[in-house]
Amino acid sequence: MLAGLRQTGWYNPVADEKLERALAQLHDWRLLDRNHNHGAHYASADEYERKNLQWSLSKRGEAAFAGVEHALQLLASSGALQTAVLDAIAAHLNDLLRLLRDPAADDRRVYATLAGLESHLDTLRSNTKQFNNELQRLLRDDAANVTTFDEVKRATVGYLEEFITNLDQRKHAIAGALAGIEDFGVATLQQRALAGASCVPTR
Repeated sequence: MLAGLRQTGWYNPVADEKLERALAQLHDWRLLDRNHNHGAHYASADEYERKNLQWSLSKRGEAAFAGVEHALQLLASSGALQTAVLDAIAAHLNDLLRLLRDPAADDRRVYATLAGLESHLDTLRSNTKQFNNELQRLLRDDAANVTTFDEVKRATVGYLEEFITNLDQRKHAIAGALAGIEDFGVATLQQRALAGASCVPTR
């Protein structure tokens, strides 16, 4: 088994005992099938006991693996929750605040930065809606068995835990930039953005 892992390029050093315990646990969960290899030659009875087993995914294991793959594909799709979008929103807000504090800054930059911010907000709103829809569809999928559902749930929880890492820091960065813009004056922001877009406000 370890030799096979080395050949596939996914091998990390692990003790035989640890690997055997993991395989046995997966077999107990009915995710792996275990068969004896009677055609090989062994130097001793002890070696036969340890090395004559062949492992393969069971039907349940194949379903669980397919469920995890499907969940990860959906979570990595355009409908995923993306921390990069939050970082971009914070960066655009800080850029707007710096431009507002500089009377000599080009109003066209104010307009372009505000337009970029709006685009990122639309992306966040669209991705969050799609993420929730896909997640609800997965939870309602009648074809998924209990094992697949559990694997999808674990993958989703793991993904969300990764997403919320440093989320408070990002929240405070966005809130701080918004507070600065509000203190400076939203009306001023609107006027400069309109001037940068060569627009005249309607009454």
